[in-house]
Amino acid sequence: MHDDGMHNDGTDEQVQEGDTGHDGHSESSAHEAMSPFLFSTTTGFYILFEEALVGSTGGFVGAMFAVFFFSFLVGTIISWLGATQSRSKNEHGFLWAVFGATARWFSLALHYTEMLLVMVMNIWIILAVLFGHTAGWLFSRFLDHQFEVSQSIAKSAKSIQYTEDELAMGKEAASLEAENFKAEA
Repeated sequence: MHDDGMHNDGTDEQVQEGDTGHDGHSESSAHEAMSPFLFSTTTGFYILFEEALVGSTGGFVGAMFAVFFFSFLVGTIISWLGATQSRSKNEHGFLWAVFGATARWFSLALHYTEMLLVMVMNIWIILAVLFGHTAGWLFSRFLDHQFEVSQSIAKSAKSIQYTEDELAMGKEAASLEAENFKAEA
């Protein structure tokens, strides 16, 4: 029995499974079939927008890759934005404060978008978000480590250059002293 309060003519209306609603979709479409619990179906649900209905296995695989890639980028960008926010706290000035606030806003927008992806309640999409974000964070740590190593190598190269320059200056000074000593003798 279907009673939505809109029909007050005293007749009961039965809705058969498969009857179509106003937009041509089945009344038992993805949103009505979704419960507040996790599900693992690979088709018949939306990703963020009603136009993004996952209707085939290929669409599901594409959605998984898109969600993983998006979360990977978010994990990487959030790490960089965190460093930017920390720097804006240490720097004084209005421009740095605005830059830090903008970085914070962007960070929150990315996190809320990821939250909306998780709220699809599909376990595979949730795992794609988690693994993508984790991989992005690890990638950003790897890049930070590589950057630190390259800076360390650059500092070492400068100190070696200074040592070679000092050695060359020392040789010149020693040869000048030797020439002066020969001249005196």
